[in-house]
Amino acid sequence: MTIKNKKYINVLLFFVLLALISCQESPKISDSIVAVVGDYSIPFNTYKQRYKDYLESTQIKDNLRSRRLVLENMVREILLKHYDDNTHITNNPEFQKELHWANNEMILAYMKDQDVYSQITVSDAELRQAFVRLNEKIAARHLYAATAEEADRLYQRLQHGADFNTLAKETFTDSVLKNNGGYIGYFSWGDMDPEFEATAYAMKPGQISKPVKTAQGYSIIKVEDRKANPVLTETAFMNKKNQLTRLIKISKKAAAEQTFIRSIFKAEKVKVYASTLEPLVKFLRTPDKAAAETVVGRMSERCVSYQGKTYSCLNIFKMLQDVPERFVLKIENVPQLQQLIVGLFGQQALLKAAKEKGYESAEPVQEAIANSRNNLYLKFKRKEILKQTSVPDSMLYHYYQNHLNEFQVEPRINVREILLENYTQALKIKSQLLQGASFATLAEKHSLRRWSAERGGEIGLSDLSRFGNLKEKLWQAEVGALVGPLQAGSYWGVFQIVEKIPARPAPFKQVKKELRQDYLTEHQTEFIGNYINRLRRDVTVELNHKKIKEFVLP
Repeated sequence: MTIKNKKYINVLLFFVLLALISCQESPKISDSIVAVVGDYSIPFNTYKQRYKDYLESTQIKDNLRSRRLVLENMVREILLKHYDDNTHITNNPEFQKELHWANNEMILAYMKDQDVYSQITVSDAELRQAFVRLNEKIAARHLYAATAEEADRLYQRLQHGADFNTLAKETFTDSVLKNNGGYIGYFSWGDMDPEFEATAYAMKPGQISKPVKTAQGYSIIKVEDRKANPVLTETAFMNKKNQLTRLIKISKKAAAEQTFIRSIFKAEKVKVYASTLEPLVKFLRTPDKAAAETVVGRMSERCVSYQGKTYSCLNIFKMLQDVPERFVLKIENVPQLQQLIVGLFGQQALLKAAKEKGYESAEPVQEAIANSRNNLYLKFKRKEILKQTSVPDSMLYHYYQNHLNEFQVEPRINVREILLENYTQALKIKSQLLQGASFATLAEKHSLRRWSAERGGEIGLSDLSRFGNLKEKLWQAEVGALVGPLQAGSYWGVFQIVEKIPARPAPFKQVKKELRQDYLTEHQTEFIGNYINRLRRDVTVELNHKKIKEFVLP
């Protein structure tokens, strides 16, 4: 072939390619498409389902602002997934662990739904009893967090004096909850997530709960009011019967699940040799060279026996490598590790049963896995964006100055103690002290805790929380005062206050890491929004405002 012919062929190929490209039309706004983001579209049906889920999870009434907010979040997801580099997430071993774990959880959840929930029955008597409870309304507000860590951080800030309304402004993106302190109004039994509801109904007005795990994440609840309906009718009962049936089945689900699980897996059949776990616990808590050498030296030892098989410490260590870090980091002692190991064997047994029934390939399971992957990706992406965000020390210090009451070193106290076997002995010792006897001499002679007795009873400066149930009485006493007899565990004690150091702001450098995390969390909407806006500059985004405004929910 001549060079000239090659030239004509290349020109021809160019025009053929150009024609093919022109035939591949970009998606366009239509009645069935609510948004176009570059080369990607958002179908109306997909958006509508997401919006319905949002209303259900937040208990917000349908409004135009919320409609736009949900669509904007879907647009942002497309920008992050398809117009940003995500290899650092998809290649992250921890992301893969979490993804695998979530997949297993979806399979097991479906099995429980099919084999447990659908088999639960409800009697008429149970329905009528529930109807009475349904007619008591509770008014509450709450703070939302996506993870347990965030929820714990919010709860600690509340404990240190942070204002509920202020935290709501940081927690919510929805303008209603953001500006009304997380107030969700009055609700009845069955209107909310079961765990949220169970906690709220057990509280009195004014009380604030610890973080509560719900289907959507975590909530901290504050009950504002309770109202009971004094008039109950048969017609009202019949109208609520289906709802009550669902609610009662949900309330019975936990016990039914335990019975079902025991039919497949009996935890007591897993024999764990606790003595071999101690080195592994130390390594998990402090993975230094010395701990690693100790673990390696005992890897061949028998660790677990189950169903006629023996598992070495190496086998168990490999199992733990597939467990998400958030579970492993909670291991502080042998019993906790033992519980996790038993749980892993239980998970394996249940997964085997579920897969034998074909649940792994069920369409609802695959849909749940897809949603779980999306949520997990967004969680990791959010962390990655905030991790990359630069915050000057000057800004952190300004934040520190405005939140001194939230970053406190807890009170410290130094006391002398004399611990004795019973109240009578303690009362006798106190009488001698009141008559002028030397505390140090009596402590050295009589106190049962020998390490403090050898120091004249003095414990040394310690965090007030160390004293458990005694802390309030000890802190309220004046320096030099005698306190007791007080019960301390299985002993009775007489105490003398030596020194008290009140709570004070923690040094800036000491809490800098925590400050940065709180600052990023408080301003995350702004930081993530700025990040996404930079991506958006290079992508064409078109929204179907008319469809969003005019569609009607059933």
